[in-house]
Amino acid sequence: MTKTRSAYISGFARGITEAISDNAFHGPSSMTARLLNKDALKEALADELGTSQENFEIVPSEDTLSDHLAKFGWSREHTWNLNRRLGFVIGKPSQLLLVEADGDVLDGYSGFGRGNGPFYFTEDLFIAVYKDVALLFIVGNDE
Repeated sequence: MTKTRSAYISGFARGITEAISDNAFHGPSSMTARLLNKDALKEALADELGTSQENFEIVPSEDTLSDHLAKFGWSREHTWNLNRRLGFVIGKPSQLLLVEADGDVLDGYSGFGRGNGPFYFTEDLFIAVYKDVALLFIVGNDE
């Protein structure tokens, strides 16, 4: 994949995710997305989190992306809308992966821990794997 295509997908996914999540969450939480190297997920995630690969696990989930978002209170309409719009550009997710990390990793990634994360508090991380890319979804809030 070219750098231009990668940059386009990254910006598109982030923008669509943030716009829809602003309407989907009932409370202060929001969600954004970051593009990860699908072929080196553990390394890419460690770099994103600013920690060692030994400090977290990536675990396959039985849930679909829609099922997982429903656990946050997202409506069927919001999950359908996110999947539909992402699908225009990157297709349907083939797998959902959960990031299992202790509070120290999430705190270190959060803004209050002076980490690289987009939110002051990071609440959850999960990865949707698509044909050509992987998206890290980051749930958090700035309160």
